[in-house]
Amino acid sequence: MMLVRMVVMMILAVVVDGATVEAPSDLKCYKKTTDWDNDFTCTWKPGASGSKPNYTLNYCTFDMQIKNYVCKHVDAGQKRSVVLLIEDLWNSRYCMWVDANANGSKHSSANFSMVLQDQVQYDAPHMERISRSLGNLTLLWRNPPKENEPVINEIQFRGRGEQSWQSKSLKTRGENKLEEHTLRIEKSTVYKMRVRRRANITNLLWSAWSKTYKVPTEIRKQPEVKWKVGELKSGVRLLTLNWTAPSEEESVGGVKYILSLVIMPCKPEEPKTIHMNTTEYRLNVTASAVDVTILAMNNVGQSPKHTISIPALHLENCPKDQDEHVTKESCVEWYELTGNTRTGPVNHKTNGNISQIAEGLKDFVRYHYFVHIKKGKDPQTISMCPFYKTEGVPKQGPPNVTAVDVTHNSVLVSWQPIPITHLQGFLKNYVIYITGGNHTDVVNVSQFQTSYTIQSLTPGTLYTVNVAGETTKGVGPNTTQEILLNPQQGLLGLDWMIVGLVAGLLALTVFCSFVVKRLKHKLLPEIPTPTITETPVNRFRSDEGVYPVGEELHPVVLVHDLPGKSSTPPPLLEEHPLLEECETTLGDDEGEETQADPDAFEISLPLSSDYKRQVLSAPEITELSQEQVDCEVTSPVYRKGLVLENTPEINTQQQPTRLGTATEELAKKCV
Repeated sequence: MMLVRMVVMMILAVVVDGATVEAPSDLKCYKKTTDWDNDFTCTWKPGASGSKPNYTLNYCTFDMQIKNYVCKHVDAGQKRSVVLLIEDLWNSRYCMWVDANANGSKHSSANFSMVLQDQVQYDAPHMERISRSLGNLTLLWRNPPKENEPVINEIQFRGRGEQSWQSKSLKTRGENKLEEHTLRIEKSTVYKMRVRRRANITNLLWSAWSKTYKVPTEIRKQPEVKWKVGELKSGVRLLTLNWTAPSEEESVGGVKYILSLVIMPCKPEEPKTIHMNTTEYRLNVTASAVDVTILAMNNVGQSPKHTISIPALHLENCPKDQDEHVTKESCVEWYELTGNTRTGPVNHKTNGNISQIAEGLKDFVRYHYFVHIKKGKDPQTISMCPFYKTEGVPKQGPPNVTAVDVTHNSVLVSWQPIPITHLQGFLKNYVIYITGGNHTDVVNVSQFQTSYTIQSLTPGTLYTVNVAGETTKGVGPNTTQEILLNPQQGLLGLDWMIVGLVAGLLALTVFCSFVVKRLKHKLLPEIPTPTITETPVNRFRSDEGVYPVGEELHPVVLVHDLPGKSSTPPPLLEEHPLLEECETTLGDDEGEETQADPDAFEISLPLSSDYKRQVLSAPEITELSQEQVDCEVTSPVYRKGLVLENTPEINTQQQPTRLGTATEELAKKCV
């Protein structure tokens, strides 16, 4: 049993050892130049082993003198390369292999045979510079060191999205010099490229490929810069810079930005240079002007430079509580002010003081000085002040004095500030002289004010306004403007015109309304309207023709009349219900006769008391024919403002009478 366990453990040890140690591979030996005196370097790749074996390089050659192989070995330890000295190589052809020894086991690589003069392999090229302009790609790289023979170079490149490489070979001279080559490529295409090389001898080894370089398009535009500077606190201002990034095609392979800032005016030859890959930067600057230059750089070149100047912080007056102590490391800066923001040539002095810089200055000219010191790495401003060597009065008055918003008793006068070059001193205030007739008023306004409203003036008066500047040395020349006020008080002519127009339109409206009412009263008199209550109306029979309904009902008076006229007044009618059943013949406009059925319709309408009284007071004339009782109706009818009267004609042959629709609906047949 013990014997079986020992056998199993030995088998497992062999299996585990074989699984953890593998033979090395890819053995090769070469030298880096064609010079015979150079040593050889041998390299190999380890097996997929979890342990760290010790390597031994074995090399053998056939010795013609002894007619046998002579072998040597070099212990490399755990390294994966070894150098063979040229002194140890006495023949031209060798056979080599590598042994890996670990845990008492040995694994050997495949044999490698070589001829020494063929084993030359240069190092991979390194691009010193790549530039691109107008469709030309220029490559610069350095030849192998200590190489005097010509070199064959192979350049491969392909555009974005392409799968296959385009190749171009060229021969360059030896010597350790920069080689330059230009390729013609598309302007707007992004490329990838790589290079390798070998000696100009048949069957020599190619070097490894250089790294693959990304070739973006050239950056044509300078960065667009935005800046913001804060208030002066503790002698510094916070400056924030932002700029635009190049396009995607221009940014392939990465973009870097280079900032150059001149912060310390006493050392303009030492700008602060910053390399960064973001599009924002913040730093503290002094109160004086700061020059900033920024450019973008990619793999093939750089953009045009963009230079901006952050203006200095200028004071209007010199503050009283500031430190004027000057030390050895102080920087005094001063210059002549030619405008609110423009400055003259900048002067600076190290380790100077304020009294020293006053020498050689001009009279009546404003200057501004700064005192900077360096605390730590950043400079800061400890003192700043505008000053004159000698003050005077202004040389001219405020320009462009104008009068606007002129009314009958006020006017707004405005002007522009006196330029600094004409002030000749610190401005205290503006003086306004207002002259009307023989009276002059004087008004002083702030030096920061550029307009003033003059009130309580006399209407229709010509005024003369003079504006001048005043310094500590007195009042300077003035600028004159004449103003004629409106003579009218209250409303102006245009206002009166608007009021009159509105009043006229109102009067015309009232008059037209009155005329329309008068005409309506004369031409369209009022018509009395009977009182008719809402009463349900019996429906006509569906099988009979009906008269149209919807016409307005009017009160009528029914009077019996004889065929012949009589001078004798008819007897009074008896009082009876107005509408009784009767038979009559109704004819249409064409004279056709129709017989009305007494049962064709029945209408029950309540009538007003006035209407009944009119009907009952009418005379009754009855005439019987042989066939029926004729009811001739004479009815004064009110219809839409007109009075209509039906009068029967005397004729031997009685014609049917056409009644109005409303009359037909009100009248019932009487026997």
